Amino acid sequence: MRKNKIETVILAAGKGRRLKKSTPKPFVKLNGLPLLAYSLKTFQAHPKVTSIILVTGKGSIRKAKEIVRKMGFTKVKAVVSGGKKRIDSVIRGLKEVSKQAKYVLIHDSARPFAGKRIIDGVLKALSKYKMAIPGNTFSDTVKETDFSGIVKKTLVRENLYRIQTPQGIHSLLIPDIISLSKKASSVYDEAVLLEKEEKVKVVKSDSANIKVTTPEDLAFAEFITQKQSSKNRLQWKK
Repeated sequence: MRKNKIETVILAAGKGRRLKKSTPKPFVKLNGLPLLAYSLKTFQAHPKVTSIILVTGKGSIRKAKEIVRKMGFTKVKAVVSGGKKRIDSVIRGLKEVSKQAKYVLIHDSARPFAGKRIIDGVLKALSKYKMAIPGNTFSDTVKETDFSGIVKKTLVRENLYRIQTPQGIHSLLIPDIISLSKKASSVYDEAVLLEKEEKVKVVKSDSANIKVTTPEDLAFAEFITQKQSSKNRLQWKK
């Protein structure tokens, strides 16, 4: 069986408590549209992405399906409920990946501006490595402290990265992620589970690939969308 598909798992099950909204974060409006719609649009438009699996909150499945239908996201092949933790949602999404998938991209819907260039970079790296993740270096000096805030040492910032999504893996790693997730005490992202076993390649990301976590982040995201050309903005179907 030939594996040639590229499938994307979009995580949209977050509560967004730090955003201080009563609405779950993926459905908070950004320039008049749900936050998750921006990620859906990006992967819908990418020519190499064959299908999308949307993972959302148990009580938000109907709302998510309505957004998919109204906005014409035809690549969405499944909408499933997430778990209590991020990794639980990842696992539920990965279980929906088809046997024909060669690569899988895992993306947080809280990052609405992950553009084609970042996706292309991750996919290019996957031709050589089994896992690839986007990240940016630090411009500030970075120091490590103890729990009381006393500096222990200054870190070499050129070797440090702020990691983002989409993170890409070869589909053959899915069983390993599922197995390792059951043993891990804490999991920040998929790479944490694999970086001791596999070479994980970091590719250059983009400063605009922000994560919407706080009200200030949302305000900045609004600024970015307002600067975008009107022809690139999302539109509801009539």
